[in-house]
Amino acid sequence: YIAETKPDIELYPRYYLYEGQYNKFRMFARHFHLLPGHEHCSNEYSTVGKATCYLTKWLVDNLEEPYQCTFPYMDKIRNVSLPSCDAGILVKHYRNTVNAESYFSHDCTLPCTRWEYTIVVDRTEGPPTDESDNRSAYAFRADISFNDLQYEEITEVHVLSFFGLLAQIGGQLSLFLGASIMSIIQVFLMLFILSKRSLTQRRESTQMITTPFTESEVKRNISEGEMSLANNFHVNNPELYAPISKRQVKTDERINNAI
Repeated sequence: YIAETKPDIELYPRYYLYEGQYNKFRMFARHFHLLPGHEHCSNEYSTVGKATCYLTKWLVDNLEEPYQCTFPYMDKIRNVSLPSCDAGILVKHYRNTVNAESYFSHDCTLPCTRWEYTIVVDRTEGPPTDESDNRSAYAFRADISFNDLQYEEITEVHVLSFFGLLAQIGGQLSLFLGASIMSIIQVFLMLFILSKRSLTQRRESTQMITTPFTESEVKRNISEGEMSLANNFHVNNPELYAPISKRQVKTDERINNAI
């Protein structure tokens, strides 16, 4: 098996060696460094590798959920509380529980940072085993190496950063509208100041509450106004408003009154 240097190794893809063949394995390595996201990658199994995810999903889908049991040694390497499966269940459902025919069916999301290896296999027939050929015979022979001493790096980066977005907006506005970022900021500040002033004036106008006068208060105000108007006249005789009993009537006035 050829896989990453992780605790678990996936069973596929597997490569077989046949007797009397010269097997050449040429590997190509690619390193992925993607941005975290729930759609295309996940860091849930980044420390243990994708093989752990494959095996865990396979055990859950093919053994633990259908039969509500697991292998006897699973409680030591995984956090499970299921009982051990009876040997009869494993023998009866050998193809689904042990042979791993449905291993390719999984819904694991690959890690964001991972290594992937692509292998090209070339097989040729070995030398004959008769005595006329001087070449040494062999049973199995495998030559495994990287095709190049370099690997492919695939890195995902943001197409546009925040500062790049500001620069592009400023460039477009200055090109088509003749405006800059500072002028736009000034416009927003002016709108903020004007809106604040209008809200303040509206709040002050709502606080000024006028109470209408009643009918008695209106009559009282009218009478007070008439008296104040009458008091404005100049009276030459200060005894005009004095009581009649207190007035000093002259003799001529008495005679005239008597007549």
